[in-house]
Amino acid sequence: MNNKEKVIKAQEIIFNKVGYTFKDENLLEKALRHPSFVNQTVLEDYNRLEFLGDSILNFIVAEILFEKYPARKESDLTKMRINIVDENALTSVADELSLSDCILIAPKTQLGKKTPSDVIEAIIAAIYLDSERNISLCEAVVEKLLGKLLSDFASMNKIDYKSRLNEDFPGLFRFEYQQINNQFESILYINERKVSAGYGAKKKEADQDAAKKFYENYKEI
Repeated sequence: MNNKEKVIKAQEIIFNKVGYTFKDENLLEKALRHPSFVNQTVLEDYNRLEFLGDSILNFIVAEILFEKYPARKESDLTKMRINIVDENALTSVADELSLSDCILIAPKTQLGKKTPSDVIEAIIAAIYLDSERNISLCEAVVEKLLGKLLSDFASMNKIDYKSRLNEDFPGLFRFEYQQINNQFESILYINERKVSAGYGAKKKEADQDAAKKFYENYKEI
């Protein structure tokens, strides 16, 4: 592909994946320009866009995690965010979309390991600017772009709400049970105060459900 064809191909990939079409195609082209390509011209490379895109991506992912996991501590959310915006994770997204093939690069130049993830961040910034700084639109784009990554990570990091009780209220909570039809009801008490009830086919499942409901509606005990 020549350079023009690469930009057109990237436009098609982005539209097919997230449904966005650039009004200013020059912004997309800038997001694809490797420093080696720019060294041969007077054009600007993707580095400034990558700088902005990194901040936008971190903010959006942080906001998604903040809303999705109300019971998670700050340290847990930080680890999750770091893993999701990790260089290897973003590179896998670029590879899956074949965006690496669209990078504008000088002849005989090898792409660095970090380059595809930089381009993803630059494209996010380009969409932000092209959409007249529409952060809500960018959030929708990021969710579509990283959808599989977000869901896969969530499935590997399920919250153990009962263990969280052990951390937050050691020795101060207990469960009482009763059987209703074919499931257990688990009633959670903290400081001898009933705070929630959960249900499950097994007592452990009912405990988790009760603890989850407590944290979702957490109030000072």
